[in-house]
Order: sequence, then structure tokens, then C-alpha cells
Amino acid sequence: MIQQFSRTINLIGDSQYEKVVNKKVIVFGVGGVGSATIEALVRFGFKSITFVDYDRVDISNLNRQIFSKYANVGMLKCLAMKERIHEINDDIKVDYFIKKLVDNVDQFELSEYDYVVDAIDMITAKLNLIEYCHKNNIKIISSMGTGNRIRPDLLTITDVYKTKNDPLAKVMRRELKKRNVKKLKVICSEEIPITKSIRSENSSKSTPFSASFVPPVSGYMIAGDIIKPFIEGAD
Repeated sequence: MIQQFSRTINLIGDSQYEKVVNKKVIVFGVGGVGSATIEALVRFGFKSITFVDYDRVDISNLNRQIFSKYANVGMLKCLAMKERIHEINDDIKVDYFIKKLVDNVDQFELSEYDYVVDAIDMITAKLNLIEYCHKNNIKIISSMGTGNRIRPDLLTITDVYKTKNDPLAKVMRRELKKRNVKKLKVICSEEIPITKSIRSENSSKSTPFSASFVPPVSGYMIAGDIIKPFIEGAD
């Protein structure tokens, strides 16, 4: 294992490395953003990872979700993600919850984690998770919209109240004000969405278009932002 992660260890030093990889992170939503965040942390050498999702791999996921392939279409995303993780590092401790997050945030014992990642699509679930973390002083970063965009260079990490050109962030700002959440670290895009989402004939849910590279870049940036504060001397 030391040889596997030697390039990262040499980059930041043994003591810093051990401090970082022993941190506990939980990721809600194993999609384009969440799966990339998880994989980046795994490849960095984190000794444990936890994630939450209830959905199954769909053929439409193959354009952006890092674990997806023809062979696992129909598989639970949590199981597909676990399989990919152990192909990278079989020694990592993997925990997962096949659950839909609604009003059950307290079931996840979030105080045990050093960082929470919100990569959920559903607004109500995002709000419930964020509000819980806010009230309990738990570090969280939330992913805003990555669909309908082709410019990963316009992704940025900022406060939700400083975002622009992001329809999801606009809704989140309005609803967070109602819940008295006055600040929230988010990753968002400053790119104006290039097209509107479409609504499926068989569903009331609006589906955004997506490119293969924007959601994963967002996930990698989240992983970097999680790691950065734990390294002494980081700006």
C-alpha cells in the first residue's frame, strides 16, 4: 500500500498524509459528482469512505458516472461503487447506506464524520441535510448544478449567496433563508446553462442534459477542497 500511494506521500509528507487519510467523509449521492469525489478520495489513500444512495445504474449514467459500464446496468449504485473502489484499493473500509434521504438525516450519525458531501439531486433532501449540518456544526460542501454545461473551467467553490448563473443555487438561496442558514460552501458553475432541462413524458421530474467531463471535474474539486484544510500550510 505504501508503494501504491508513494507519489502522494512524497508530495505532502508522511505526517501530513497520515493526518489526511484518517479523516472520515460521507458522500450523499453516488452520481456524476459524488462518484468522482469518492474515487478521488480513494485514490488519494483514504482509509475509509462512506456513501449513501438508493438508485440503480441506468444506461444513461454511462456518459458521466465513473463506476458505470454495460456490465453493471441495473445494479445498485452503492454496490457498483463499492466494486470499483475495491478494484483500486482492496484494503479500504467501505460503508454504504442504500437509503433515500428525506427526513431521516439523524439516522446517519453525521457527528462521527469530519466532512459531509451533498451531491444529491433532490432539493428537499439537500435542504434537510444542509440544515442538519448547519444546526450541528458539521462541515459540509454542497454541489449545485453541473448539468446543461460544457465549461469545467467555470466551476468554482464559493458561498451559495455569492453564486450566479445557477438556477439550482437560486432556489437553494431562497429556501435556505427560510431555514435561517446564512452561509454554505458550494461548488457551482458560472457558465450560463446552454439549454433548458426537459421533462420526461412518464415523469414529473425534469432531466438536465450533461457532458462526460463537467460533473466529474466538480467531484474532483470537492475532493481537493476537503483535503486542503487538513494539510498544514495550505492557503
